[in-house]
Amino acid sequence: MNKVANREHISLLRSSVARWNIWRENNPHIEPDLDCVDFNGANLSNANLSKANFYMTLFNGANLQGANLTKAFLAGSDLRGANLNETNCPGVKFNGADLGGCSFKKAKLRKVDFSDFDLRGVDFSEADLRRADLRKANLEKAKFFKADLRKTLFTEANLTEAYLSSAWLQDT
Repeated sequence: MNKVANREHISLLRSSVARWNIWRENNPHIEPDLDCVDFNGANLSNANLSKANFYMTLFNGANLQGANLTKAFLAGSDLRGANLNETNCPGVKFNGADLGGCSFKKAKLRKVDFSDFDLRGVDFSEADLRRADLRKANLEKAKFFKADLRKTLFTEANLTEAYLSSAWLQDT
């Protein structure tokens, strides 16, 4: 991808999540271009980031709690240490993203493809991971307390010391 991020989109999102969300509501057909932007440490909680392009974007330690990431493209992005608690993620593409040390507590992650990901220590407590693909993922010390894992694929996943207490595991 050789796309350049849209400067107006960057400025608006950095200025105010509330204004950003109003703009998104008034422009639902626009898919924001935010590729290769540095959002390290940014507070984007409750932002409507659906269908946004975040290819190779930096989110180290960013707060995305409660954000709508429906069909967002986060391939190659650096989300280390990001707060992704309570995010809505149907159709999100994390291909090649670095998710080390992030938290997905109470996130909606149905059908998300995490196959071959390094998710050591990631907290998925109370997350909805129904039908997610975790095949060959490194889930060492990952937390799945009360997570919904029904019909989740775990073939060849490393679950060493993973915490699965009270998780729903039917048909996995």
